[in-house]
Amino acid sequence: MKLYKIVLRGIFICLALVWMEICPADVFAAEGSFNQTAAVTVTDTDMWMKYKAPDNGYITISAQASGQASFSSRTVRLYNAKRQALSKNDSFYMTDGMSDVSYGVKKNAVYFIRLKAEGTLSVRFRFQKVKENSGGKKAKAKNLAKKKRVKGVVAAGEKTADWYKIKVKKKQTLHFYYSGKTNGKLAVTFSGTYLKTAKRFILHGTETVQHTYSAERVQPGTYYVKVERAENMSSGYYTLKWQ
Repeated sequence: MKLYKIVLRGIFICLALVWMEICPADVFAAEGSFNQTAAVTVTDTDMWMKYKAPDNGYITISAQASGQASFSSRTVRLYNAKRQALSKNDSFYMTDGMSDVSYGVKKNAVYFIRLKAEGTLSVRFRFQKVKENSGGKKAKAKNLAKKKRVKGVVAAGEKTADWYKIKVKKKQTLHFYYSGKTNGKLAVTFSGTYLKTAKRFILHGTETVQHTYSAERVQPGTYYVKVERAENMSSGYYTLKWQ
């Protein structure tokens, strides 16, 4: 009988540890929904906000703080419907200014956003729909017309890449322009028969920050652009154009 009780106790302990790993200790902290409100105030607590994405796109969480709490005590993190982390614990880098973080989301997916603050943190939420036309692999890469700016999303937890191809009809210098809003890093890889493969990154920032990659005097042919997450917990929104 004693052995039975010891085994049973061990099972309960194991289940408790698993539950604690899946659901953080503050799982029953204050909770709301960003489908119902676009602004909340967090004061000296953790708050969980639920959100169901109406379409493919990206969400941006902006925050403004007051007081002298440390940066690390003002954070945001994205989780899936099971409350498994989809991003790193992102800090809002500010004292009394504004800061924001963006995440890529998928249509009809349910997410939880965990907001943590010591002191007072005013948070605003925004969703932006993105209509994308990319290929899921190189063989199905979508054609990217010259001077046409396209938009795309790398959704949180998404392992696949977005592929585009361009057709160069004459010898020329290629100029690629890319930008985005992310958490973590997105990787942009340029390749082709007459082009040495080059990888660049879109870092946390705003889409108004435009990056450029140029390739000198490439030969006529087909070239490819691949966009994917650079880290396991990265996601976000991007734009591409070439000429």
